[in-house]
Amino acid sequence: MILPTVTITRVAPFAVLLLLVQGCGGGPTSSVWMKDGQAVGRVWKCPAPYGKEYRYVNNSDRLIRSERRDLADALLPGACTVQYEYDQANRLVEECHYDAAEKLAIGERGYATRRCTYSASDSDNVVEEHALRDTEGREVCGADGYAYAKLVYLGADVKDVFLEDTQKKPASARWDGVDGTARVAYEKLQGIGEIRCGVYYDPAGKVVQRKMVSGTCYFYQVTEHRR
Repeated sequence: MILPTVTITRVAPFAVLLLLVQGCGGGPTSSVWMKDGQAVGRVWKCPAPYGKEYRYVNNSDRLIRSERRDLADALLPGACTVQYEYDQANRLVEECHYDAAEKLAIGERGYATRRCTYSASDSDNVVEEHALRDTEGREVCGADGYAYAKLVYLGADVKDVFLEDTQKKPASARWDGVDGTARVAYEKLQGIGEIRCGVYYDPAGKVVQRKMVSGTCYFYQVTEHRR
């Protein structure tokens, strides 16, 4: 469970630790993460432009918490920590941003919490929905211009994406670097592996752009586990 929206492929759990280290840049270190006298995972301390980033990974290689700290190890002002919660199927269900006092704060992506729910469509495709909220629990459009995102999966790939504003109307948002997007339809090109084509529509249903994307367009940051 930030960073800009990126195009990435799904990542198996065993690969997350490698991604965490690679994301740290030069000089990451780690130590055992102790909680209530028990070893529950590892803490990665990574150099960052603002000082250090701490990443808490449990024994199942799930990213549970991240912290932004200065060179003296003090938490930075504003939204400096992110907490991730998963369901029994190891799917992200909530991402919360907090300040140093552990109060909800608006993160750099423009929201305090992101809640995720999962269901099946009429055709048995997996439907994944995201709702963005402010510190008071109200709907809010994040930095990319949408308050709700619905992703429909066909197997392991995202087939369709629908973006809505706080009124549950088609948003004019940014997705895959394409502005003015309300919906995206993906198709895998035959014969060339994981290369996929995305068609981006505005709120009126007009095509904004067509382009090739490598891998599966995905909402999550690269350090999160496979769902």
